[in-house]
Amino acid sequence: MNVTMKMTIENPSKSSSIIVSIFIGICLSLIALITALG
Repeated sequence: MNVTMKMTIENPSKSSSIIVSIFIGICLSLIALITALG
């Protein structure tokens, strides 16, 4: 987590792409969980 924060601080232009990648990861995890339960 500290590495991600450091990268975000050093490269502000890449912060949006990092946020998008994290959001996609969370969405995929939720879809996998729903599929497993359903």
